[in-house]
Amino acid sequence: MDPTSSNIGAGTYGMVKRSGNTAVKYFKKLPHLIQEAAARAYLNDCPYTVNVLDFDLENLTLTMELYDGSLKDWISTPRSFRQKLIMFRQILKGLVWIH
Repeated sequence: MDPTSSNIGAGTYGMVKRSGNTAVKYFKKLPHLIQEAAARAYLNDCPYTVNVLDFDLENLTLTMELYDGSLKDWISTPRSFRQKLIMFRQILKGLVWIH
């Protein structure tokens, strides 16, 4: 684990930390990493999801592209109706792609 990393978030499967210019997800169990890596491989061409750069089965990590902020940050910032509509549409497109 990178000593200079900072927490981005945590969930049932593990935690995500900032590491340089990437986000690294640390998994608790190998099957969870494999499941997410397989799902990401299936969604590789989807422009509405986070880009995975690498995964490490031995260290149970998934390295992803790091973005400037979170959806929560974006929503809490004042936006025009048009900007909100564009973001909502992109989220729906991502959900359609996944399904």
